[in-house]
Amino acid sequence: MRKPKSFGPEPAGHPAASSRVRVAGVESGAELLLQSLPWGVVVLDARGTVLRLNEQAAHWWGVRPQDAQGQLLSAAPAGTLPADLLQALQAVVSSPVQPAGEFFLPEHQQWITMNRAQLGDGWAVYWQDVTAQKQQQQAHETQQAANDLLREVTAREQAAQALLQTQDARARAAADKYGALYRSMDEGFCILEVLFDEAQRPVDYRFLDVNPAFEAQTGLREVVGKTMRELVPGTEVFSIEIHGWVARTGEPARFEGYAESLDRWFDVNSFPIGPAADRQVGVLFSDSSARKRAEEALRQSEVRYRSLFNNMEQGFCLLEKLATAPGEPSDFRYLVVNPAFERHTGLADAAGRTIR
Repeated sequence: MRKPKSFGPEPAGHPAASSRVRVAGVESGAELLLQSLPWGVVVLDARGTVLRLNEQAAHWWGVRPQDAQGQLLSAAPAGTLPADLLQALQAVVSSPVQPAGEFFLPEHQQWITMNRAQLGDGWAVYWQDVTAQKQQQQAHETQQAANDLLREVTAREQAAQALLQTQDARARAAADKYGALYRSMDEGFCILEVLFDEAQRPVDYRFLDVNPAFEAQTGLREVVGKTMRELVPGTEVFSIEIHGWVARTGEPARFEGYAESLDRWFDVNSFPIGPAADRQVGVLFSDSSARKRAEEALRQSEVRYRSLFNNMEQGFCLLEKLATAPGEPSDFRYLVVNPAFERHTGLADAAGRTIR
């Protein structure tokens, strides 16, 4: 007679028991991989029911995984997803066109991309953090804008130089074209003849021409035909030397300096014009006194603030509230603390650490 089959649990070492252990291990490893991915992953069935989402996806969604799993997208909690991303997620199962794109998460101040892949009858949706790439792109665009501005300023300087090369026939032909710019520009502009002594050292310069903005920028009036030392006997030697160097070498120079005789700061571009023997330079400049005073006031304010911050008896700290999942306790990060804070609380090196 045959021995009856046993339907109880197989003993340890039985092939069927070993197979189940391996399957459980594979499933555990797959779950660990899913949760450790740097991407957000949302698994949907054909009807749009959320089957799985990993911790990264739940973090960006602003929900707990168990609150969304088993729910249709149309009934699932919106969490902190922006409207355009939620609409694109719902289109995964309803649109034949892949709803790919970039989305901004205001709650997390991050940019992500979304892509989908067929998974049996359903879909796997992948969210990837591209914040660093977006910041690089924005930095590139900012640099491009700065380059465009630099080219524009350079073009204006070249236009002014071309306008005032009075001994060059081409400058005369360009006078009508650049005349409006010359008269309307905010920067001061002048043509100088640099005067040298017998040892070929620059000792003064004469104003040959100035634009309408010159007077507003310098406060000097009726200067054409006069030298700088005639107008301001105590004028600074360094500006004469720099314009002399430009006239002698033919190399342009840019500098910022304080004219004590005029009590003003100037941002100056000096460049040669006309034949070298004429020793003439064009000077494009602007009064930067207001900016310099603002910078100095800011520096003084920072010094006073830092002294008060470090020496005050009261403890002080600046906190940043951290985003947490709904229903979770709030947490904060110390951004800045003063020495008194450490003395009063006993917390050393708190900056950068969280309260919890």
